[in-house]
Amino acid sequence: MVRLHVIGAAPWASTGYFLKTLLAAHALKLFMSMMNLRATLCAIVIVCLCPSAQALQTPASYVKLRTQLREERPSLRRAFYRAPRKERYRRLEAALLQRIDVLHKQWVGSRWGLGLPQSTVPFKGKTNCGLFVAVVLRDAGFNLPIWKFNRQASYHGNKSLAPRRTRRYFKRAPMKRFLSVVRSLGPGLFLIGLDFHTGFLRVQPNGEVRFIHASYETRKVVDEPAATAGPIVTSKNRVIGKILQREMLRWWLKRKRIHVYGNR
Repeated sequence: MVRLHVIGAAPWASTGYFLKTLLAAHALKLFMSMMNLRATLCAIVIVCLCPSAQALQTPASYVKLRTQLREERPSLRRAFYRAPRKERYRRLEAALLQRIDVLHKQWVGSRWGLGLPQSTVPFKGKTNCGLFVAVVLRDAGFNLPIWKFNRQASYHGNKSLAPRRTRRYFKRAPMKRFLSVVRSLGPGLFLIGLDFHTGFLRVQPNGEVRFIHASYETRKVVDEPAATAGPIVTSKNRVIGKILQREMLRWWLKRKRIHVYGNR
């Protein structure tokens, strides 16, 4: 057995060597600690910058967002009147569409359900399809009687919000034809009514069509491709209408109470 402390042992057994080795080991340990700290900081930065992490989906965060949007309303209104006349409505539509996108993302994953009580805040009870649509529009700044809207058939919902020129009706139409007609109306936000369901259709500039709704299939609010969405594919009847058009934008500007068709 070699005794490393014996004088005259191999050079690597000298005291100086052990001191150097100890210092090197300490330096290596410090370096690894710094690397771990760096990795931790990087992970924190990634989490902070990740949109899904930023959008904390809680009832409190939604109420805070709703309050913030309400407070920003006067400045958005002023921006409308300061904009060039030809650009005013286009810019306002884009701003409200952005608001609705932010709001609906806070709802994704929240629970769907029928019957009372119904919740007007995500992740705080259940919400049905009609109320989801109504609450998002109300919280975007529209003076919409949400409970009356929620009680009506989806046909009346479209009639209440979409101009006649943008409304289209389909009966047993193939999905390819249906989506083609939707895209032909241009990018923007649509209300869709089905046999016993409703939601938003969001048409992107690249032609992608998304269905945003409180789904009875998944039993939660979802944002999914319209082409494969079960409620759309299986519905015999479909009615669509493009919303956020000029008249509806005027309602927003004036805080005009929206007339909801239907007797329920």
